[in-house]
Amino acid sequence: MVAPDRLRFDFSHHDPVTADQLAQVERLANEQVISDAPVRHYETTKAEAERIGAIAFFGEKYGEIVRVLEAGRQRNCAAALTSTHSGSSGRSRSSTRVSIGSNLRRIEAVTGDAH
Repeated sequence: MVAPDRLRFDFSHHDPVTADQLAQVERLANEQVISDAPVRHYETTKAEAERIGAIAFFGEKYGEIVRVLEAGRQRNCAAALTSTHSGSSGRSRSSTRVSIGSNLRRIEAVTGDAH
């Protein structure tokens, strides 16, 4: 989930996220924001998105045509269009990290002015 002032990210991980790991994720995310890299959105086939290494998140269902979001060197399959530069979201700060199931974790963060 991505909103103007917050985000939620679910992922597979066998152990709880440590404070050090969370700090590293924040640092890496904020490095991308500070870089203010151009963001490009386009549609392509699912096969082409896989070929170029676009990341598709578990639990998402994609049709034959997918929307790809490129920011710097990152490529993701995206459900919605967002911004034109990575810096427009503002810096982020993680607010929670919880287990949501067996080997499933969730990180929630606030961004921009909510930070």
